[in-house]
Amino acid sequence: MQQYYPEMGTSVPLQMGFDRYNSGRPGYNPTAPFGLTPNYTAPVPSPANQIMAVDIPPPSANVIGMGTQPQYLVTTQPTTQTAPVNQPEQEETPTTDCSYPGGLCANEMNQTLFNILTSKTIDIAYACDPWEFYPMSNPAESDLTWTWDQSFVYRDNEDSNWLNSSDFKLKYSRWGPRNGQNNSNNDKKPIRLLFLHDALDSRKSWWCCQKLLSPFFDTVSIDLVGSGDSIKPRGLSNAQSTSEIGDPFPWSFDLHARYLNDVAKIIWPKDNFYVVGLGWGAQIAANMAAMSENVAGIIMVNPPGFSKDSHPEYMYSDISSLANLVTDDDLSKSQVSYAGRIRDCLLASMNNPKDCTREGSSPVRLILNQYTSLDRQRVLIDQIQTAADLQYQEFPKTEENPNGLQVDAISAPCLIVSGLNDIVYPPEHRNFYSAVYYNSSVQTRSLRGCGHLMQIEDPKSLAEIILSFIREKEGFAGLKDAFIGFYGSSQGNERSIVSGLKSLYLL
Repeated sequence: MQQYYPEMGTSVPLQMGFDRYNSGRPGYNPTAPFGLTPNYTAPVPSPANQIMAVDIPPPSANVIGMGTQPQYLVTTQPTTQTAPVNQPEQEETPTTDCSYPGGLCANEMNQTLFNILTSKTIDIAYACDPWEFYPMSNPAESDLTWTWDQSFVYRDNEDSNWLNSSDFKLKYSRWGPRNGQNNSNNDKKPIRLLFLHDALDSRKSWWCCQKLLSPFFDTVSIDLVGSGDSIKPRGLSNAQSTSEIGDPFPWSFDLHARYLNDVAKIIWPKDNFYVVGLGWGAQIAANMAAMSENVAGIIMVNPPGFSKDSHPEYMYSDISSLANLVTDDDLSKSQVSYAGRIRDCLLASMNNPKDCTREGSSPVRLILNQYTSLDRQRVLIDQIQTAADLQYQEFPKTEENPNGLQVDAISAPCLIVSGLNDIVYPPEHRNFYSAVYYNSSVQTRSLRGCGHLMQIEDPKSLAEIILSFIREKEGFAGLKDAFIGFYGSSQGNERSIVSGLKSLYLL
């Protein structure tokens, strides 16, 4: 027995749910509440309060006069209600909205989508990952140079002489539809996506997530200055001698944001782009959004937050303690396994480290390869010391905090993604950003079972979150392909559905 519950929030019995069996059959009334069966007739609305039939004795008629105002009853059997006396019928003039793709109205749009989704019988069931469904290309490894307005000291390797330069030599990996080229089936440029890593890791930590997103975006992961295969400045140049290191290098989020915005203009001239950053990379992404109108949106994964002691000293204390080894010779002769300490910090940042240390080219092993360089070891010590001295870079810029962030300049949409098991930065601080970035629309997401390096622990879930956020901002037609799901659940007709949906939205 079916009853129509008009109250908001009232539980709906199971039989009131969507009638899957009859939903696609002729005569189905899609306007019936809760998808009732075709023989259901909705009661005529009454200006008086409705009374449930179970609360009164069975009436002798459907309409009972109460003074001059008729009262209508809702019975358990669908009945045809009598219209009020002397109530002139008003013909409704249907309005047509033709603002959908191809000038279609809403009904035409729904019908077209229905035809596409039922274009083939589902007779095959198999699971696939994106690299099985989509044709994948190899990433392009490239270098570029950005010229700074100051001179610094570096060296090509440990045995070479000290060199002076003003050029940042950067390494990046590009992955996407034909590595950034336009798709022949769609002349529209792909959406651009830049990945920024955290302090300890490199661009290679993003490779798993980057590969999953490459069918949809033109993606670039880059080694920040001082990290990975990019140049490693050891300090500012000493004007008196090229063999001595002068003032410490200014390892600030602001400096990283400056050259990265210019680098994005080199790779994607005049194009807007999204920035995905982890940890320090997340804060650099916020600085980029405050500086450039070309930043279409930022995805901040496990950002530092707004704690007075936001620097994770308990994680990096062992590394910063090596700063008392002043000379490179002392550092190289130290009995401490530098790579071992970095590995311990990386694994401690994860919730399930045993799943990320497999033999072969796992992300952790790829990250550790850079620490064979003595310059990389020394640069990381300098970076950690600088971050400890600049603990308020994440806070708004004020007279007492000149190194802070110009939060009022951040107008691009922002997504905060937190691993609930992150022990590096407090995940609860994700709730502050909607108030701090007051000129931006801020969304928050969290992943259970993930620590700080969630792009290594669960790249599929993180990639889905990133894809959903950008698709919401850009629309279906903005993506280079449809999204079926990274975990599979394919049923044999996806290719025809993808083709039909593309032809519809790209009219």
